[in-house]
Amino acid sequence: MSRRLKAPRRLGLKVACLLVVAGGSAGCGDTGLPSRGRAWVIPDTGITLNWIPAGPFWLGSTPEERAWAEGPEGMAPRQFFEDEGAQPRRVIFKQGYWLGRTELTVGQWRQFVEAAGYETEAEKKGEAWCYDAATKKMGYVRGRNWRDTGFPFPMQDDHPVSFVTWNDASAFCAWLSARETAAGRLPVGLEYRLPGEAEWEYASRGSRQRTFFWWGDSLREGEGRMNAASLDPDENGPWDFPCPWRDGYKFIAPVDSYGARGRNGFGLADTLGNVWEWVLDGYDPDGAHPEVWANRTDRRVLRGGAFDDRPGYMRCAVRASPRPDDPNFARGFRLCLGKRIQP
Repeated sequence: MSRRLKAPRRLGLKVACLLVVAGGSAGCGDTGLPSRGRAWVIPDTGITLNWIPAGPFWLGSTPEERAWAEGPEGMAPRQFFEDEGAQPRRVIFKQGYWLGRTELTVGQWRQFVEAAGYETEAEKKGEAWCYDAATKKMGYVRGRNWRDTGFPFPMQDDHPVSFVTWNDASAFCAWLSARETAAGRLPVGLEYRLPGEAEWEYASRGSRQRTFFWWGDSLREGEGRMNAASLDPDENGPWDFPCPWRDGYKFIAPVDSYGARGRNGFGLADTLGNVWEWVLDGYDPDGAHPEVWANRTDRRVLRGGAFDDRPGYMRCAVRASPRPDDPNFARGFRLCLGKRIQP
């Protein structure tokens, strides 16, 4: 497995976006913002953000859920779930926001790298944590990064970008916010950023308030919905304790590979599995915060599990807490358009 450890004013914005709606598309309207049920498409990037409406949910997990996660189906160590909070807390989002329909892709990431001349931390360090096919073990491997993944197949533009750190993902968000501000396309009071931890969990649940997974509590219902450790050929080598089915991918999968069955109630694909997703918050071992927790800790938060993880790690409440500069083959991110967060 992966290592743990106010509404905008009407300013006549030149918002060159497309609103994707059932049966066609429409302009942005005089507020410069798409309305509920529509998607925000960022020009010249191919990035589509789905609208996440205001609403309530329960943040965290119950003791019963954590007991399942360490039981015969979840197969994961208890100590990795102690930071989910003793009991779930009710959170109500009073404002909606937009979140990437998919994880950011290799093609979208490449646009940033080429435009900004950006070098990732894995490239600077000359190594990253991944599976080493030569030794058949996990560890830091020289030369591995988003360009040279070591996966036994070439990465395509529709694969989620991986090997990116929290710092890398934050740099992408800062670049995109600056670009869209300069073009007059970023609504007042909003920014492109990583989602807050609670924002991520609420969106991941897809309108379900309190279940293990976005589809419910049954692991078996996850078949054909997520890319996790599974019974695909040869996968029982590096990936232990797999889900009891074949998901079609030993390693990383193109985004939205499972189609409609793999999208939650908000139309988001791969919120569980494929790659872990960085969120904005600093890590608090006592649990996630309803608002973005910008405390300057030496750890940041990942959500959602990845292609090499066992069932217990594939729940909406699971958290991981690596360093923000640690590159890993199973880490990526999903873009948020939301209210500006003061540093």
